[in-house]
Amino acid sequence: MVIFSTIIRCLQVVTILSVTKLIDGHQVLIISLDGFRYDFLNTYNTSLPTLEFMAKNGVHAINGMQSVYPAMTWANHWSMATGLYTENHRVSDIKYYYDTNRVFNRSASKLYSQDRQDWAGVPIWDTVTLANKSIGVTSWIGSWVDFGLGCQPLDQAIEKISFTSLNDTLKFAYNFLVNDHKDMVMVYWQYPDEAEHMFGSRSSTTFQKLIEIDRQLEQFLERLGPEFLNQLDIVLVSDHGHTDIKKTIYLTNYLDQTNDIEYMISGPIAEITPKPGRLQMVIDGLQKATNNGKLAQWYNYTSLPKEWHIRKLYQNQPEKLLVQGSEGILIYQNWTSFLPVPSDHAFDPRLPSIRPLFVAIGPSFENGHKISKPIELVNYYELFMHLVGVKPLDNNGSLDVWRPILR
Repeated sequence: MVIFSTIIRCLQVVTILSVTKLIDGHQVLIISLDGFRYDFLNTYNTSLPTLEFMAKNGVHAINGMQSVYPAMTWANHWSMATGLYTENHRVSDIKYYYDTNRVFNRSASKLYSQDRQDWAGVPIWDTVTLANKSIGVTSWIGSWVDFGLGCQPLDQAIEKISFTSLNDTLKFAYNFLVNDHKDMVMVYWQYPDEAEHMFGSRSSTTFQKLIEIDRQLEQFLERLGPEFLNQLDIVLVSDHGHTDIKKTIYLTNYLDQTNDIEYMISGPIAEITPKPGRLQMVIDGLQKATNNGKLAQWYNYTSLPKEWHIRKLYQNQPEKLLVQGSEGILIYQNWTSFLPVPSDHAFDPRLPSIRPLFVAIGPSFENGHKISKPIELVNYYELFMHLVGVKPLDNNGSLDVWRPILR
């Protein structure tokens, strides 16, 4: 393919550059592909030649990365943008999908809130702008919020953006890079996640979407050409993997919905507030429903795993219980609340099926380097800030985990 010979020529130039100085006009492009399992590239490599080439000639996390908890889109994209764990940035999909009456309501939920009180932390685009560097962002979670730092919001709410293909997103990236000469560009695309939710992570529809992504990336890189590829760091990331659903637990088969439960959020993760005096009844019911923990584990504030970094979200709500389904297990209140999906992702981030993709290539990265141990996504912020040459704010990540892959 034409693009392969183009990238090879660029890599030949890049490898002879000084390892301590980037070339003039250096730019950074971050592309997030929602729900891209790390092992898609291993399984379908012959059908994804562009991604395969970038992985072999750049940096590739061969065992994937590790999402922050919960392994959901909003929490992880905001962690990438701020370098903070969920308990510190407070953007948790578990809570944000529902309005004050605990009913799913996309327009009323905090998912699209423009109130900076709902978004802790300072996003990378504001920090970069305040450092007198330029950045272009489209569709990235939270990029529509004004944080009162003198930086105008860079984007409209993601619900109002209607991109029919990755090409539409990459057109914005091309304009930012080539016409506007932005130092950094960050773009988000909602596939393959939507195909996986609708048809399954191993479905033919998802497979075709992966092929489409690969071809459109090839066309984009070919359009950029050698001049820009010579000076461009490209980082492909994702927020989480996906796993097919095996079983759904209906808690009303084990609990009295009227007398036991005040309200409940359902899914791979269930959040339950028992009615006053009914905590033990709910716990007893959960023990039966989960086959004594074999199908799911329940936690209160004090027993939440420290490595999930979400305890602070529940420290003032000790009565709440969080139920984490085992791989492929959904927990619903009753069958009427069930939203059938063949595949989902809000499971334990340490599971291999939930690990997302990471591929990077460009003048800042070693050639042909493999990362074997998954790195938490909270560390992306430090990498992105290093690439754009701006001092990071205090955060929960570390640049040290990236040093082996950097020139």
